[in-house]
Amino acid sequence: MRKHSSLTQNETKLYSENIFVHANNTTLVAGETLHCKFYCLNAPDNNFSSISKIAHVELVNNEKQIIFSNKIYLENGTSEGDFFIPTTIATGNYKLIVYTNWMLNNKISKASVTDLIIINPYIVSNKKQTQPTTQENGEKNTENQSTAINSASKNQLFALEVDKKMRQKESKSFLK
Repeated sequence: MRKHSSLTQNETKLYSENIFVHANNTTLVAGETLHCKFYCLNAPDNNFSSISKIAHVELVNNEKQIIFSNKIYLENGTSEGDFFIPTTIATGNYKLIVYTNWMLNNKISKASVTDLIIINPYIVSNKKQTQPTTQENGEKNTENQSTAINSASKNQLFALEVDKKMRQKESKSFLK
């Protein structure tokens, strides 16, 4: 008599499934929407799977923190979805991971992992642009230091100036 919990290797293969994701883009700007199509297939014959009805979608950062998590209903092994990329996340490399609960039970099943690059122009980087250099006599080079300060302040002013120019153009076109 065979135990229910132990499946033969052929039975495990028969009941395994893989999921594939087709994304509209792998480089996104924060605030955009990522559009995806999902294909859940039986491992032995690559036909659409009817085992799972729900796919789990997670966006994970480099520190393995989940940025967002969602569930997608699979109909006849396929589905589609769109996900808003939050404007609160930092620029960096992320992974879109898609799996079904059935896949968690089976080591043969393969979840989908898609690498994404997300650029966030709304969050200013805290990195310093240049470091002051030490001259031969041991004094700090104040010229490089003042250049770094001036360029940092110019960058901040530049953003404000662009904003003012855009507002002026908008108000001129509105008055016409």
